[in-house]
Amino acid sequence: MAQPARLKPPRSKHVPYVRHGTRPEVIRHLPIGPDDVLTVERVERFVKETKRKPDVRLAVLGTLRAHAVNGAEVPLAGAGTFFAALALFLTAVVGPSVPAGWLWLLWLGWGVAVTIAAFWVVRVSFAAHTRRVTATTWLGAYEDSLKN
Repeated sequence: MAQPARLKPPRSKHVPYVRHGTRPEVIRHLPIGPDDVLTVERVERFVKETKRKPDVRLAVLGTLRAHAVNGAEVPLAGAGTFFAALALFLTAVVGPSVPAGWLWLLWLGWGVAVTIAAFWVVRVSFAAHTRRVTATTWLGAYEDSLKN
């Protein structure tokens, strides 16, 4: 029987899993994207390789904690508030009448631009949420293995 098609987790270049300048010995223990698989071997390697390198362990756990608490709530709420305020302002300016002629085309173009911006914000927010879930999972696995 064929496997059902699987949706790819959302990604965005604006939501990096590994930032520029992160040391290579830290990167090897971090997820590099939403598709990166957490395995028992990776967790054991993290514990073993960072046992005598507390600064690397701290950098890995700190990065995962930062990603685990930084979700999409704030940017999504801010964008939602902005778009709602913009809609109220534009409705008050135009009122019940629809502009005629080239003003109508300008109005339509503005509406398309705002819609595209709203979709972009939602896409980035979904990518941030996915990174948060991924980081929380990896952080939990690493912390559990360090307790044992």
